[in-house]
Amino acid sequence: MIKSPGRLLFVLISIPVFVASVLAVPVEAGKTKTKRSPVLTAAYGTKYQFDPRVQLYLTGIVNNWQLGIAGRNPAILTMFESQNKPNNGGLLPWSGEFAGKYLTGAVEILRLTDDPQLKAYLEKFVKELVGLQEENGYLGPWTQEHQLKNTKPGTGSDRYTWDAWNHYHLMIGLTKWYELTGDKEALAAVEKIGTLVCETFYDKPNALLDLAHVGWTRGSQEFNLTMAHSLMELYQFSGKERYLAMSRQIIDEALLSYGNYLKLGVAGKPFHRSPGFDSRRWERVHILSAMPHLYWVTGDEDYRKAHENLWWSLLEFDCHNTLGFTTDEVAIGDTYGRGNIETCCAVAYNAMSVDMLKTTGNSVVADVIEVMHLNALRGAQDISGKWSTYHTGTEGIRKPNTVDIAFQNRPGSEELNCCSVNTARGFGLISEWALMKDESGLILNWYGESDFQTKHKGIDVQIKQQTSYPSNGQVRIHVAPSKATEFDLRLRIPFWSKNTKIKVNSKVIPSPQPGRYLSLNRKWQQGDVIELLLDMAVAYWPGEQGRSDHASFYYGPLLLAFRPGLRGEIETIGEIYPVGPSYKSGKPGAAVKFKVLGDQFKVYCDKDPNAGQVGIRIDGRLAEKIDLYHPHSDVPLCAAFDNLGPGEHEVVITVLEKSEKSNNNRVRFRIVNYDLPVCDMTNFRWGPVETKDASALVTIECEAQNGDTFNLVDFDSAGWNDQFYVSWLPVVQEKTGTFSRDNPLRLIRTARE
Repeated sequence: MIKSPGRLLFVLISIPVFVASVLAVPVEAGKTKTKRSPVLTAAYGTKYQFDPRVQLYLTGIVNNWQLGIAGRNPAILTMFESQNKPNNGGLLPWSGEFAGKYLTGAVEILRLTDDPQLKAYLEKFVKELVGLQEENGYLGPWTQEHQLKNTKPGTGSDRYTWDAWNHYHLMIGLTKWYELTGDKEALAAVEKIGTLVCETFYDKPNALLDLAHVGWTRGSQEFNLTMAHSLMELYQFSGKERYLAMSRQIIDEALLSYGNYLKLGVAGKPFHRSPGFDSRRWERVHILSAMPHLYWVTGDEDYRKAHENLWWSLLEFDCHNTLGFTTDEVAIGDTYGRGNIETCCAVAYNAMSVDMLKTTGNSVVADVIEVMHLNALRGAQDISGKWSTYHTGTEGIRKPNTVDIAFQNRPGSEELNCCSVNTARGFGLISEWALMKDESGLILNWYGESDFQTKHKGIDVQIKQQTSYPSNGQVRIHVAPSKATEFDLRLRIPFWSKNTKIKVNSKVIPSPQPGRYLSLNRKWQQGDVIELLLDMAVAYWPGEQGRSDHASFYYGPLLLAFRPGLRGEIETIGEIYPVGPSYKSGKPGAAVKFKVLGDQFKVYCDKDPNAGQVGIRIDGRLAEKIDLYHPHSDVPLCAAFDNLGPGEHEVVITVLEKSEKSNNNRVRFRIVNYDLPVCDMTNFRWGPVETKDASALVTIECEAQNGDTFNLVDFDSAGWNDQFYVSWLPVVQEKTGTFSRDNPLRLIRTARE
């Protein structure tokens, strides 16, 4: 197996050129459509240096996660070894995706960091992975009789797999590696998979749909059809028409009988209105990602229109205040829905958003990507790089995905699950959108302390920023080409910055329009300086439906959150002990006692095979008995108690005798007992303040309805160090917010003290 190599000198890598075999591709009998190009493309080859906080994230991800992953989790590769395939019946249906998801994120992180140790490690990882491919192109963990049939040894629903989905992720990862390095063996491996898929399924419109009809529990079709995207990625580098034809067959024919997203999107109907539960699962986003590639190759406007309309509908109806996507992994058409906000879903929508930006050149899309990155994606990744989340809630406590979805742990892949291998891509995708280009110049989407070294038409250009953004809105941008040259530098003016001020070399520029790119087309030379002042007012998103009479607050692109302080003392009775913010015991009869002054509190527990039971009494009455036994370790549980009524309430949590199923009486729980400030939006005052909390990007002091002051901090920082947070706060006298393509967060600005 691969081992972490020593640190090597980094060598610059040439980038393969985009290949297309023809400029006009047949679409229908008697018709041709002209190939289109993306409006914007990533500025590949750029050298990036970011502010210390971002660098900590990137260094942690590389050193503590990506390097040595196969040493810590050998099954990521050994599952593909021939001698192991007969014994792989215990694998997850999606275990074969782990290598592909990991590789995709690692390649994109490599684009950002140029880390020579990571590059050397990935070279060995890819070589070993490609070496495990069978002669017919199959690269999965199952024996011949199950290959690309979405089955494995077993009975009932346990025998079904996501084999086509797994190959999709392997194709994406290997294609990105080829795109970065020019590794022809990697591209050949992708072509072998593509050829196998075409030989197995081409000219059989329903074959991918008919592989299995049970999948995870309800249907696997959405996983199979993702091949439409990876085949288009392959076509763009190989130019072979079979891959284009197979991708079009999936989108144009197979989807007619399942989801029909092309027709749905062209008609302007929202994604969550597609028929059937399965057609609304998040995995469908990977199918939609084929559409912009088909548009670029064929010029067929239906692909572009469908992709754009569906992207907007997902943003309007299924992105939460963090811009995390879906509720319990499904587009339910309710952005206020309470349920799990899975990290994989956010990463998939982030990738779809990058393609949306490339297709449209719409700066509001870049604004959305930034909000998503700063909140949903940073919130999902611990800054150490060692762990990430499955669920990053709008309130609660963040837990590692190895705890939240511990059922995915398998021998040899204890750290691997669908989200752990995928989260790093949320940072890697920065390489696709931070700095972009077109024929006329460069497009700067990233604001923050940074130093970008790039090229425009062969001329070296340095773009260096001095700023504390997003802690404040002052950004000083130094533009330094190696020699004086004329080009268009476009700056993103966020939709939320209503009164942006800008100077170029001390000359005032007319106030730019929010939600647009500001074009600065001039002859640039060393010493040129842009002074940008973004309007970082606090604004709020007034909640509706399940969040009525509540609001989320934003400071520029940063969602703000409240960390409730726990009220009163907690009395311990018997052998029960505090462990950090939690309490643990294994002694029946041990208890904690505390007072609740409001009408709600929550108890967070850990369930496992050795857990006992607890009884919760409120004002002397047994309110609930909770059995914490679970066959898997560290499964979380949240018990919420609300509507307790006015006044003070006494709560006692007692350790009970274990159930017959459990091996022990052990219990561990955390109490969250808090009041939330109520804000009067007709008289809301705020201001940034200095804070002793070194983790917070920003701290905003606000005034509650009763005159008390309280602090809000940025959402990313709010959940650090096992802290409980809330991002929807009760409000009165709020206005009504309306979603629009110029104001997708429904923001209403507030005054400032």
